[in-house]
Amino acid sequence: MSSICIVSRELYPFGGAGIGVQVAGTLRALATSFEVTVLTTASHRAAYERARDRGELPAWLENVQVEFVEEPAEPGEYYTHMHAYSARVFERLREIYPRRGPDLIEFPDYLGEGLVTIQAKHAQHPWVRRTIVAVRIYTTAEICAVLDGNLPRDFETICLIEAERFCLRHADLLMWAGGDVLESYRRFYGAKNLARPIQVRHAIPDEELFVGAAPDESREETADAPLRFLYMGRLERRKGVENLVEGLLSTVAENWQLTLVGRDTDTGPLGTSLREQLELYAAGDPRVRFLEGVDRSRLPELLARHDLLVCPSLWENWPTVVLEAFATNRPLLATPVGGLVEMARTENAGWLSRGTDAFSIAEAAEKLVREPGAVRAARQAGRPRRAFAALADPTLVRRGYERLLETCGSARTGAPPPLRVLDPNAQRGAVRPTELDERRDPPRVSLARPTEPLISVVIPYFRMHRYVEEAVRSALAQTHRRIEIVLVCDGSFDRDDAILEKLAHRYGVRIFMQRNQGLGAARNAGIEHARGRYVLPLDPDDLLEPRFVDRTLGALSANPKFAYATTWSLYVDESGHPLDAGYQPIGNELSQAIQHGNVAGAATALIPLSVFHCGFSYNEDLGSYEDWDFYARLADSGMYGCVVPERLFRYRVRRDSMLRTTAEERKARLEGELNARRREARVRWKSKSG
Repeated sequence: MSSICIVSRELYPFGGAGIGVQVAGTLRALATSFEVTVLTTASHRAAYERARDRGELPAWLENVQVEFVEEPAEPGEYYTHMHAYSARVFERLREIYPRRGPDLIEFPDYLGEGLVTIQAKHAQHPWVRRTIVAVRIYTTAEICAVLDGNLPRDFETICLIEAERFCLRHADLLMWAGGDVLESYRRFYGAKNLARPIQVRHAIPDEELFVGAAPDESREETADAPLRFLYMGRLERRKGVENLVEGLLSTVAENWQLTLVGRDTDTGPLGTSLREQLELYAAGDPRVRFLEGVDRSRLPELLARHDLLVCPSLWENWPTVVLEAFATNRPLLATPVGGLVEMARTENAGWLSRGTDAFSIAEAAEKLVREPGAVRAARQAGRPRRAFAALADPTLVRRGYERLLETCGSARTGAPPPLRVLDPNAQRGAVRPTELDERRDPPRVSLARPTEPLISVVIPYFRMHRYVEEAVRSALAQTHRRIEIVLVCDGSFDRDDAILEKLAHRYGVRIFMQRNQGLGAARNAGIEHARGRYVLPLDPDDLLEPRFVDRTLGALSANPKFAYATTWSLYVDESGHPLDAGYQPIGNELSQAIQHGNVAGAATALIPLSVFHCGFSYNEDLGSYEDWDFYARLADSGMYGCVVPERLFRYRVRRDSMLRTTAEERKARLEGELNARRREARVRWKSKSG
């Protein structure tokens, strides 16, 4: 039996709406046919356990394994709260599935929950290599912000938006329910920036609640009864509620009522309450009334008291509320966007306006108000109920997932590779002892190495005699053996530098001397002497974990388009003892974020030598952040790398480390200088190409 894990911070009936209800409907449809696990936030744990202890769990949920992941209180060593949460999700998934990933992991696109897991798949991490990692389209936070007229440009928001884009682009599959949703995403993001799409429906979790509450349509209604419109959803700009209220109030026909059900948002003019704005439009008109919220168990009753559901959205996906209305035999009036078009046309269960503006909505609504018999006829013929059966049948959902797994089954063929299971404590900073932690006299490292190395480890050296031997040993202790060490002594003249002779004779290190020119120049000189196909810059006080080269080389071998591959890091003190922190890069593909900080990675990365042959090198004029500048210039040229989300190198935090000595003011000046250089380079490139 295939195994499926659905990851969602929202999960009905324990918390959340929208995505949570749709996830619950999917779980209900899959529970009897697959091994299904749902991973949700630990904030739902208490409600889940209370319902379980009282015997109030939905019957279908008893066949679903429910797992929880703790929300981080602070981003900590990660760039944003969601980056930290995504990392915890990946860690928790590896605890749930210790040998290898399930057949399918599904994430929502909203907030980029799948960032770290998709990074791992992008880098061909062994644990997830044979797992299909999919993203289901709901509506991204970026789209919501754009349509609501509220797109802040702070660093955290930029990282969040680009994390969503990364997930949409690099997932194995992009799942969509139907209608014009996929085309809407292609128009917004560009077709080339989206993963391979596959259509998979979703159902509702409590079908019986709505179908059982459908009223008797045989009852007679008076001819002068007003046509009762119902809107259910948040009061926000992207939902088109302003146009709905304005349009209905402008109609000549007066025999109507509108009920607006949903919580208020600050998407009104200049970030004000939208409900207050709508109340100004209504000006006390008794035909318009507001309900703050309604318990889900009362929704069927509420739907039954109205004639039809209205969805005036500027942008829409595949709204569950429409399926619920159809189940209650209520037709739909909607704007022609997203999934609403297909929903309204199925079994002729609704009507569409010509556009999303107030005039178009008013035109369509007025026609129905003047001809209420059309609405009654739709209900009496049972067209909405038939549409529900056609659109939300759990069998269709199961078939969609079966088709998905069959289509991508080749990704999991063959015997799984041997895997190294991460120590769960390692993600929290408690690293297991290795030979690098030993304070005793180091063991002799064998010099029996190939004459033609594949990897050239380049170490710039300046008065680092206390640490350099340990760095060399960590490079030679890699599980991959085709490695050479190239050390460039950057004008260091100290009696303790006699350690270099020891490195040459004992470990076979190739040593080159030059006058003091700085870190960038030393790295460039080492790269000029490199004989391998790949270069690995390594600072003399940092340490590599034994699998650093294997993991990064696997990523580069799987995708020759990568310009580099790096990993997460762990901070250690001067003695090598782990600190409860680290540096967890996202990669240089987040082109907007990299303008505000080095999100790409540390200098410790595996880089094809061909990248440097293309004209790239480290900036020798910069006293620091030359790696940030290097990755930013790669991004400007359309060259991206990848990040393996494992702590595979150790960054030593010394008293005089750049991490401690670079003040925020100096960092800001460096940021300004780097971005000015980037803009200048782009201008020069454009002038040459023009």
